[in-house]
Amino acid sequence: MGPYAMRRICIILLPLLVLPATEHAATRSLQRGAATSPTCTLSSADPRTGLLQGTTSGGSFFALMSQVIATSDPTKIVFRVTGHGPLAITAIGPGGQVRAPDWLEAHDGSSLDGVVPGDEWGSGWTFPSNGCWDLHAVRDGIQGDIYFETAVPRLVDMTLSIVSKRPTYSGQRIVFSVRTVLQPFGHASLSGRITIRHGGNTVRVLTLHGDTLNPMRASTRLTVNSSTWFRAVARLRLGQSSLVRTIRFKVVARQG
Repeated sequence: MGPYAMRRICIILLPLLVLPATEHAATRSLQRGAATSPTCTLSSADPRTGLLQGTTSGGSFFALMSQVIATSDPTKIVFRVTGHGPLAITAIGPGGQVRAPDWLEAHDGSSLDGVVPGDEWGSGWTFPSNGCWDLHAVRDGIQGDIYFETAVPRLVDMTLSIVSKRPTYSGQRIVFSVRTVLQPFGHASLSGRITIRHGGNTVRVLTLHGDTLNPMRASTRLTVNSSTWFRAVARLRLGQSSLVRTIRFKVVARQG
């Protein structure tokens, strides 16, 4: 989950919330870190809400999160746990490594009150390696576990387009838009560039910054004495994956 307000997400998701049955999970084979089993049991998730239900020794344990989280990317997770008193929670990862939350704070109230049992906490995490992780919670004699996966996202598709008014006249602002698709999940921070070329010459280099939740945009102005064709080449890299897209566009000289 990216850095957005968790209360607002709860309000949006409330009409869609479906409580899964107690203690059930989907199993699939994953490549895990050294000294761990190759099989990861992921906690069940409502595909519309991302709310996971943990297995517990009494009581209940829920988390507002995804089954797959970006490795090394700061992530916010909301927990709902029944019982009384403080919450102790750790993450156990590949090779038996143990991580504490970057921060943990109790919420005074939530739109999930009366819908999902328990009290609510917000938390921040950074998971440093790929593989299967177990969020282990302890509160008032109740113990619960939520299992999920971390992975490095990769770029699988990208589109480059011009979204400003056409035709493009000399001196007019030209706005480029870049949309991306990731696997196995849809959010990551990105950076790249758009190079504008004419013939064998580089005319402009535009910087791209943003994420995969929204189109990235960059703009420039080109001045010509006669109508001229240009090429815009967008390049993005994410980890070991990279993509390049090219479009041709014409800048029309103004008359008079």
